Amino acid sequence: LFLPLEGNFTREPIGFAVRKGDPDFVNFLDSWITVKEASGFLRERKMYWFETRDWADRIQ
Repeated sequence: LFLPLEGNFTREPIGFAVRKGDPDFVNFLDSWITVKEASGFLRERKMYWFETRDWADRIQ
């Protein structure tokens, strides 16, 4: 098991299903998570969706 981050970003009962024997896709996912975490994107999305109600006006 390769963990791209030293600690947990968050604890959620979610994950990615990856076909066995598809290391290219695993590497893509690991790289995407690393880049998005380093840029602050994941933190921004978490704040937007779970710590504010800024999105509520978009619901009809």
